[in-house]
Amino acid sequence: MAASAERLAEGLAGLAREELRRTRRVLDTPQGVKVAVDGAACLNFSSNDYLGLANHPRIVEAMHAALAA
Repeated sequence: MAASAERLAEGLAGLAREELRRTRRVLDTPQGVKVAVDGAACLNFSSNDYLGLANHPRIVEAMHAALAA
């Protein structure tokens, strides 16, 4: 392994030992005002879906049509 890759691996291992590695939370439900994370109901104060279009029926239909084309 190259020296830079070894340094990177060592750095990541150090972060893991100190419990500083970031882990992404995965939603159990579609994005919305209310979501479930690890089975717990939560209010979603942090979302890319600020217009509320992630699950809009016309948007979903358009995505399906684009994929089918």
